[in-house]
Amino acid sequence: PFNTLWERTYGNIVNLRIVQIGYEADTERALLVLNSDIRYVLEHADKYIRPLQDKGRKVCLSLEGNGSGLGFCNLTDSQIADFTAQVKACLELYDLDGVNFFDRNAGYGQVEGMPEMNTTSYPKLIKAMREAMPDMLITLVDIGEPTANFHNTVDGIEVGKYINYAWTGIEFEGLDPWGENPYGL
Repeated sequence: PFNTLWERTYGNIVNLRIVQIGYEADTERALLVLNSDIRYVLEHADKYIRPLQDKGRKVCLSLEGNGSGLGFCNLTDSQIADFTAQVKACLELYDLDGVNFFDRNAGYGQVEGMPEMNTTSYPKLIKAMREAMPDMLITLVDIGEPTANFHNTVDGIEVGKYINYAWTGIEFEGLDPWGENPYGL
């Protein structure tokens, strides 16, 4: 029987959402965008994050697009290096455990002047993150076109060698960690 909420949770990774990849047109930089809600949680880590980590949970930033037309699948090499450095600095500043990639809402092909999707940018980004943060968790949501080629070697990169976990793109309706345990445990 479960005695506490911590014993009833369904996993040991908590992905903080939504952290976005933004675009600064003047400099053509890919930017790590922390909205006010995420900033609040990060700045109050002792209240919201450390209790999770103290119970063995890993806390990661979940990165997504923001409709700017720039996303994981159309970054240049210099944008990858810069964005990786921003993510690493954030994880270190707030003592987080890693990053989760969820390539949705980027707006590929919807913003004039933005580059088209390619098959090499996303694997390069994942490899750069692993090399910059060898001890951090790197996970991703495996869904749709952005990850369609990840089972192959892409531009010499075997994505599976650089990530810890990949989540399915299926959303589980009704999975309520606050509710009754569906398995009778």
